[in-house]
Amino acid sequence: MKSLVLYTSAYGSTQQYAEWIAEEIQADIESIDTFDINQAAQYDTVIIGTYVRVSKLVVSDYLRTVWDKLQNKKVILFSVSKTPIQSEASVKNYNKSIPEKIRSGIKYFPLEGRFIFDKLEDKDKSTMKIGQKMTRLFMGKQMAEEMMRDCDDVRKENISPILNEIRRSS
Repeated sequence: MKSLVLYTSAYGSTQQYAEWIAEEIQADIESIDTFDINQAAQYDTVIIGTYVRVSKLVVSDYLRTVWDKLQNKKVILFSVSKTPIQSEASVKNYNKSIPEKIRSGIKYFPLEGRFIFDKLEDKDKSTMKIGQKMTRLFMGKQMAEEMMRDCDDVRKENISPILNEIRRSS
C-alpha cells in the first residue's frame, strides 16, 4: 500500500505532524502548494493535513477542487488548531468547511496545535485582535482572554489515532 501525506502549514505545526506521520508509515510527503494532483493516481492512501484559520479548515477549497481525483482512495484528513479537539466548535468548523459528499468519504482527525501570539504575522495578529473583541462582546471576557493565551500542544503521540486508522485498514 503506497501512501502520500499532503499538507499546508502556516506556522509549522501541521508540517510537523505531516512529517511525523510520513516517517511512521514510510509515506511520501509533499506540500499541497507544489504537488501536482495528477500524481495522486499512484497512491492508495492520501493523508491531508491543514490548519484552521477563522474557524475554517484552510484546505476546504482545495479538497472541493481535487475530490474527483481522490474519492476512490482511502483519504484521511487532519486539522491543527488551538480549538480543543473535543469541543463543539471543532466539530462545527469541520462540518462548515467540508461538504457532506466529501465528509462521507474520509476519516477526520482534529489535532491539538500551537499558538504563540508574538510569532504571528501582523495580519494574523490583527485578525486575532478583532476576533478577541467580538468574542468579548458575545461570549465574555474569560473566553476572549483564553483565545489569546499562548499554548503548544503539538506532540507526536497526538498522531496515534491516525496511525491506528492507517494500520487498521492496511
